[in-house]
Amino acid sequence: MPGRVRGAQSHNWAQSIFLIYYILKCGMRILSTKRHEIDGKYAYDSSTIVFDFARLVKEGWLHLDELKGLKPEMLSKISALARM
Repeated sequence: MPGRVRGAQSHNWAQSIFLIYYILKCGMRILSTKRHEIDGKYAYDSSTIVFDFARLVKEGWLHLDELKGLKPEMLSKISALARM
């Protein structure tokens, strides 16, 4: 009998290790996906700054009054894109 208990404990331990591995692997995939999403969203590129600001205004992370130092043409483009 003692051998059976030890075998059962060993089996449960192996299942637990596999479950932990599986959960961590799934978590890593989710984090990797989120990291790429955030990297793409906040990567600085001067050619896309108007679009980036417009997206941030539309998502509520930024307000147009916080961009008052920009040229009026740029502000109007950001405002128009944020309304789309």
